[in-house]
Amino acid sequence: MKGLIIKNAMSLYRQNEMLIIMLLLFNTVFITILPDFSFMAAITMLFSTILVQNQMSDENKSGYSEYERSLPLTYKHIVISRYIFGFGFSLTAAAVSVTVESFISFIFDIELGILSFAASSFLYSGVAFVILCLLLPVYYAIGTKPVPILNVLIILIPTVINYIANLNDRSALMGDFSNLSALVIVVVCVSAAVVNTGSVLLSLRIYRQVYFNQQL
Repeated sequence: MKGLIIKNAMSLYRQNEMLIIMLLLFNTVFITILPDFSFMAAITMLFSTILVQNQMSDENKSGYSEYERSLPLTYKHIVISRYIFGFGFSLTAAAVSVTVESFISFIFDIELGILSFAASSFLYSGVAFVILCLLLPVYYAIGTKPVPILNVLIILIPTVINYIANLNDRSALMGDFSNLSALVIVVVCVSAAVVNTGSVLLSLRIYRQVYFNQQL
């Protein structure tokens, strides 16, 4: 499984090297003109989900997915390694985003609440991972052909929700979670854990049935 995780990391970077560089440049440019730095955190984290989607799509097109199933690996290794990689990549994206934004804010002398931005980044990394967990069972069931449409929805849906939530308060920032109660935070975390666990179990079930032709 360790080898699969390393393979996922290497292939994702090679397939999306230019996009990753452009995303870093995007962060660098827009932090100097956007008053809401947490917007950049949200976009960066959502792009981490898109990159993982694109990687899976490319592997299907290249035939690697079929080759992977011919290796001496269990279906559990293949499926769970994808979840571990997705979670690790979301956290890595958050850490890189915080580092880049902190460096740029220091260079350009921009006022930035580092702790607040870091909290927003890692919270959005969790959101990105939950989105990935919702999508993985779909990919294993019907393939990655819907990826281009889903990429648009990943960016569009959170943006629309944030816009609707802030209609009555134009000054509200995406990363302002000060009004959330402890109960709401606990409920959200528990719900995310339930969704992620259910996603893993469902993906294992679908992958075993569809690709290994084993009766459930």
